[in-house]
Amino acid sequence: MAEEELEQQEGAEGAEEGKKGGSKLLIIILLSVILIGGAGVGAFLFIGGDSDEASEEVAKTEAEAAGPELDKDGNPIPPKPSAYFFELPEILVNLASSGSATRYLKLKVNLEVATEQDLQQLEYMMPRIVDDFQLYLRQLRVEDLNGSSGIYRLKEDLLMRANQAAAPLQISNVLFKEILVQ
Repeated sequence: MAEEELEQQEGAEGAEEGKKGGSKLLIIILLSVILIGGAGVGAFLFIGGDSDEASEEVAKTEAEAAGPELDKDGNPIPPKPSAYFFELPEILVNLASSGSATRYLKLKVNLEVATEQDLQQLEYMMPRIVDDFQLYLRQLRVEDLNGSSGIYRLKEDLLMRANQAAAPLQISNVLFKEILVQ
């Protein structure tokens, strides 16, 4: 009888240990699932990108599939441009030189603005912009225009002067149509 009680007690202790081990295993499994699920959600959000961007792409695709917008007569409406360009009159100046030979710079330039209203305002500011360009270009030497770095500096300087002359209007870019040094 003592042996039977001893066996029952050992069986009960083994069952309790089995329950404790099973609950520990269950907790470990649940934590693993939560951790893996959280990592998956994090990776999706990180790699998947913003849902607004995805919805914008879907809207663009749907708009392209639907075709161009039509006016009252059924003609396609052209999309609004993202930039507007104003063509300056051709500028011809003699460059500063130390020798007896006269050198000339012939320049055709477009100015880029953001809106159609800016384009209209730019027309009123044009005499001031052309004057600033003329004063600046006359002080240049042929050496100042050598190479792509010289042309890049010229472009940046013209943009700065155009923005100063047209303030508060914002000119976003100066585009060369023609550059001729003779």
